[in-house]
Amino acid sequence: MLRTPLLPYQVVFSPQAWVYVGRMPHAAFTLLQQTIDRIARDDSTPSPSAGIVATRLRLETGLVDIIYERDDSRRILTVVDIVHVPSEAW
Repeated sequence: MLRTPLLPYQVVFSPQAWVYVGRMPHAAFTLLQQTIDRIARDDSTPSPSAGIVATRLRLETGLVDIIYERDDSRRILTVVDIVHVPSEAW
């Protein structure tokens, strides 16, 4: 049986996340954008019982963590916050 491809997630940034995005260097923003795009294209089958799943993800550079919520039923990815990680943490 063929699986119907799911639409990508709609990405929404909270006001708090936008504040951090506005201060990011271009290279860091590009990496953030690529990471969010990859997550939004996730075509794994959503868990019907999962509801909204909150996740913390460290970017490859180790400089920031992205805190996001994924609502599989509505296909919405909300970037809740972007948190600077002190250099001693990585």
